Amino acid sequence: MRKPIIFLNGKFIKVKVSFVDFLVPGQIEGRGVFETMKVDSLGILAWPRHYQRLKKGCLFYRMKAIPVQKEFQNIIKKILQMNELRFARVRIMIFEQRDVQYVSLTALPIKTIAAKKYQQGFKVSVEQMPERKKQPAYLKSIDYHAFREAYQSARNQGFDEAVLTNSQKQIVEGTRSNIFFVKADTVYTPSLTSGCLDGITRNIILGCLKKLKRKYVQKRIYLKELKAADEIFLTSSVLGVMPVTQIENKRISSGRMGEITRQIFLSYKKIKPTVIF
Repeated sequence: MRKPIIFLNGKFIKVKVSFVDFLVPGQIEGRGVFETMKVDSLGILAWPRHYQRLKKGCLFYRMKAIPVQKEFQNIIKKILQMNELRFARVRIMIFEQRDVQYVSLTALPIKTIAAKKYQQGFKVSVEQMPERKKQPAYLKSIDYHAFREAYQSARNQGFDEAVLTNSQKQIVEGTRSNIFFVKADTVYTPSLTSGCLDGITRNIILGCLKKLKRKYVQKRIYLKELKAADEIFLTSSVLGVMPVTQIENKRISSGRMGEITRQIFLSYKKIKPTVIF
């Protein structure tokens, strides 16, 4: 396997795969923020939103020397070319260790999710989210170790993802996704006050619901409500809209993508990427 090329503090460097595996949120120590994006031959969906959230996170941590949006676009374009990738998962991290600031960018081949999987949906476990310091909903922090552990625990048990609850037993989010559910034709999602990330795809879906003239509610949600849902789906930049057809041992939506989820899925698929290439 050829060595991947990454961007680190102004330089393009050829590294071992093991180094790329280490250069991820939850592994890197220090403080900082990250963005993970799905890139195709046209560009990145909602790229300006990703950049603005990254910038806000850096300002929260009082980091300096943040590359401008156009500069990041050029780095992304170049790193894709150097790694000979057209479809990739791109991750930007800006973090500090011992008063030294680092800017890293990695691009790895994206594993295509089969269309069949979107019909079958995800099976998810439920995990308690550890207590952590209160932070803004927009902050996508590299303090991600507990999320990685919960995800790995779910995978080890044969699940695709873990849904997290807070100390009040309220549903918050997935380890790498936001969560929605449908009950009696109304779509629900945890409010930001529950502690969930103000996700880019989450906000795009709220826009889709407005266009579809679907009623939606953001509120505090408990596990009992989620398990009684007619339909459940997850959202993220990499997944898009992924149905959930089993939560723990409870089957949802007859084990298939529900009709309202399908409408939202198709609406989301129509959105074009931000052209940056």
